[in-house]
Amino acid sequence: MRFRELTLHNVGVYRGRHVVDLQTQPGRPVILVGGLNGCGKTTFLDALQLALYGRRANLSNRGNKSWDSFLRETISRGVDPKDGASIDLTFEIDIEGDIRLYRVVRYWNSTGKGIHEGVNVFVDGRVNFTISATWAEHVEEILPLEIANLFFFDGEKIESLADMETSAGVIRTSIHALLGIGTLERLSTDLLALQRRQKPQAVPAELENRLKAETERLTQVEQNLDAALQRLAGAEARHRNARTELDAAEAVFQREGGSLYEQRAALEQEHHETTATLQAIEDQLRSLAEGPLPLLLVRPQLEQLKADGIRNTKITAAVQLHQHLDQHHAELMSQLSPDARKEVEPLLVAHRDVISKNAAQEPVPGVGPEATRQLSTLDELLIQAGTSRDALVTQLDAISTRRDELDALLAGVPSSELINTQLEIRDKARVTEATTAGEVGALQEEVQRLRSTQENTTQAVNLAEAERRAAALHEDEVQRMLNHTERVRATLGELRQQLITRNLGKLEVATLQSFQSLMRKKTLIRDVHIDPKDFTVHLEGANGVEIPAARLSAGERQLLAVALLWGIAKVAGKAIPMVIDTPLGRLDSVHRERLVDRYFPEAGEQVLLLSTDEEINEPLFHRLAPAISATYLLDHDNENHTTSVNPGYWWKRENNVA
Repeated sequence: MRFRELTLHNVGVYRGRHVVDLQTQPGRPVILVGGLNGCGKTTFLDALQLALYGRRANLSNRGNKSWDSFLRETISRGVDPKDGASIDLTFEIDIEGDIRLYRVVRYWNSTGKGIHEGVNVFVDGRVNFTISATWAEHVEEILPLEIANLFFFDGEKIESLADMETSAGVIRTSIHALLGIGTLERLSTDLLALQRRQKPQAVPAELENRLKAETERLTQVEQNLDAALQRLAGAEARHRNARTELDAAEAVFQREGGSLYEQRAALEQEHHETTATLQAIEDQLRSLAEGPLPLLLVRPQLEQLKADGIRNTKITAAVQLHQHLDQHHAELMSQLSPDARKEVEPLLVAHRDVISKNAAQEPVPGVGPEATRQLSTLDELLIQAGTSRDALVTQLDAISTRRDELDALLAGVPSSELINTQLEIRDKARVTEATTAGEVGALQEEVQRLRSTQENTTQAVNLAEAERRAAALHEDEVQRMLNHTERVRATLGELRQQLITRNLGKLEVATLQSFQSLMRKKTLIRDVHIDPKDFTVHLEGANGVEIPAARLSAGERQLLAVALLWGIAKVAGKAIPMVIDTPLGRLDSVHRERLVDRYFPEAGEQVLLLSTDEEINEPLFHRLAPAISATYLLDHDNENHTTSVNPGYWWKRENNVA
């Protein structure tokens, strides 16, 4: 399992949306997140566990609060509780070489009276509703909560593990979780419960009679079903034959013109209506011919007469204007100055010449103003008549074509004498097909009903048989079962102890190697033993004598606790991210250097450290730098009580660490 990305939205001090890339580079397993106390390091750790395990997670900030109260208080200050908060965690897992990408989005908001929460799970980019609905069970298959608690922890947990009694409980939990010991113990407990419930009893006569009656009923139902299936098969064969005969009759009927025969009445009606429409159009055309339409033949001559009338009107107007032009010009000249008269006089002379020329023309005889108006009116009537004529002719052509088509179709309609025989054959085939189809439908319903009855009766018989078997257990059978279950429980106990002993040996070796790697006193501890009964840790000194844990310094006990966690991670054999909040605790400088140099770079394929500036300080930061893939700094705004996640660390303000 490897984290890829964590997105916090309105979670605690992380108001707004904060995206943190958690991917690491080969050979650089460490993601370092720096933050002062109260900046949100613990919230960061809790967010990872909350996204995966919901209300089952071991959350440092929850305390004794109810779940609803905790979620309500986790929504950032200044955010409308109805908008709520969400945690979006993306990680990948390796399933036999196949990389699967998971994205878990856990969200919640306050509805006033309570909390609405939910989780959506995406697998390889697509939401999986089944996994989303059963995520609490599914995540246990990926990373059980009991194991996760050994990989997600803070400095306080390391201090508590320094107490050997506490460490015994942790070892017991880890071994049980890694080996599935809990499953063996639950199976043994279930077998014991089964033993206690078994009591011999006689078979009641009432149950025997009910089983006999249900069995006889089932036999009768199955016989009825077989008979119905045989009748159905016969009916289906008759229906297929009837369908074949109907298809053949339909083909002959169509070939002999049956389709046209059935459409004859409609064709004749349409032919009658088409003929009537043609007659109406012809009447309209004759009506147009009786009006002004024939004048279209002499339309050019009429246009010429109209033009002559317009010309005569212009000549008459010019004559009338010429009569008064000299007097008008004289009056105009008298009102002008001498200089103006010199400029205007040539224009007036030219104008008079044009008027005189038009007045001197000869008008066309017989075309007066009244004739001109009549010719204009006639021209408009001829345009309307021509448009109506063209539309009627187009309509006449289309309807004439359709009537010709109808004539051809009606000519092909066979006579009643020729088609009646085929019509009777087809109608009879239709009746036969419909009758056989009805028989098939009725028998299918009967078969369905009998099958339903058979299923219900079979269930009743099975139930009665199960009750009879349960009631028919005799004393020797019960005792045989009790003996077998007792042997199985004993075998499970032996298997449990063998698994624990074998894997405790691996854990002892891994813990010793880890402890010696972290200790500066190489010869202080020669061996580590873990009692398989109570899981207490015993240390053997260089001289072979047991060294009480109390003789170790506080720092050495904390290193022993780290060695235990490191050893458990090695024995687990799984790629699980290690997340450590306040990792250096109360260790002195030498022990801190040991953890920075030897533990953090080797603790796993992905190690997320949440540190203050006093834990991983500048010298330790530079020592750890070769193992760091990315750094982040939690910048806190004291005025707004919010924290933002920015690339860098106190001594390096960019994300990538060289």
